[in-house]
Amino acid sequence: RENGEVSYLNPIARERIGVPPDAPLDQTRIEQFLSDEQIDRYRREVLPTAIRNGHWRGRAQVRLGGVSLPVDCTVLAHRDFRGRIETVSLIMRDVSAQVQALRERERSEAMLLAVAHTARAQFLVGDTAGRVIFFNAAFAQHRRVELSDWEGRPLAELFGDQDYAARAGLIAAALAGETRRADLADGDARAGRSLEVQYAPLRVQSGNIEGVIGIELDVTDARQEEARLRLASQTDALTQLLN
Repeated sequence: RENGEVSYLNPIARERIGVPPDAPLDQTRIEQFLSDEQIDRYRREVLPTAIRNGHWRGRAQVRLGGVSLPVDCTVLAHRDFRGRIETVSLIMRDVSAQVQALRERERSEAMLLAVAHTARAQFLVGDTAGRVIFFNAAFAQHRRVELSDWEGRPLAELFGDQDYAARAGLIAAALAGETRRADLADGDARAGRSLEVQYAPLRVQSGNIEGVIGIELDVTDARQEEARLRLASQTDALTQLLN
């Protein structure tokens, strides 16, 4: 009722809060199911809106059987033949599973984002139209750019003509569903730097390709060490002459 008295609970609600099917509801009030904060919102916002418009719909938190649950809630105001509010119905749907799934997804995304931003490798994500979706801190530092300035802008513009030309085939292959790797020369002012790059398709749960993921790692030191060891294996340690 408008004053907060509960006159009816459906069988599912009775089961959730442990009220027998035939038990009277004489002493039951809406305050038993809502926190003080929720009650304040109900009286200040929800009920006036339902009375004014005939209904209200939104998200709420209710206590059922000692457990606090998120619910999608619809509030309906019913009037008698004189137009006065007779009863108020609350229709609630438990969305705790959806909320938990959303939290887990957000946590996973936060973990992946943290890994991406702390990784030494440069990460880049573009959409199917060749526009920037994301790049990590290593990429931003290397290219001296900020993600907020580049979201939605072309990858070709981000890389510049020379660097993009070196990657265009890899990006096209990734958008076609292939993963490609290559060794590229770093195009910035530091001469002689080498990059090991990999571009792969960005697939969503349905399997559709929604973009491309690029991973680029500076392997200059490793390549130089490989060259040193290769040279050492081919020359005499004392004379430096070829074996």
